[in-house]
Amino acid sequence: MNEPQRRVVITGGPCSGKTSVIEALAERGFYTVGECAIEVISELTRQMGLEGQALWRARQPHRFQELILVRQRAREAAIPGSANLVFLDRGIQDGLAYMQHYGLEVDRETQEAYGPCSYHSVVLLDTLSGFVDRLDTGRTETHQEALAIRDRILTVYQACQLPICILPEMSIDERVAKILSSLTVPAERDKADC
Repeated sequence: MNEPQRRVVITGGPCSGKTSVIEALAERGFYTVGECAIEVISELTRQMGLEGQALWRARQPHRFQELILVRQRAREAAIPGSANLVFLDRGIQDGLAYMQHYGLEVDRETQEAYGPCSYHSVVLLDTLSGFVDRLDTGRTETHQEALAIRDRILTVYQACQLPICILPEMSIDERVAKILSSLTVPAERDKADC
């Protein structure tokens, strides 16, 4: 009998090392899904320029989150059934956390659009001490905002009642090892270090 597919969200505030961890997991042969938000930002920047896309996002934050949600759903729908273990660079509910952080209305219709949490577990990476703002990529968050976003993401996924593994700053290899070992032992249903 086939095991059910396990989807693990790798998340955290900006500059937490998510992409580096996802790339390391991909190099080890795991199926991974890249971050959709940065792709959407890159496409908007190509279409409108750096300043244009930043202005568009500021004027249409709900539409921006909608573009990310549509892309994330499509990516997740395309995951092959043969992939037993999947690591995602952010999950669908990250969008809710960002909306809440920026003070956007999250009414019942919006909440329903994001749907129920459909993941096995969540790994929350702490923001790196060597925070880099990455303004040249279209990201706009400060270090303080990154920490606030991390906390908001934690709250959103706690509401999903998924096992959450919180990883402090350490080397990429150490983080990957902790993530993999956390999947082999029963996780508590609340916030816990790996």
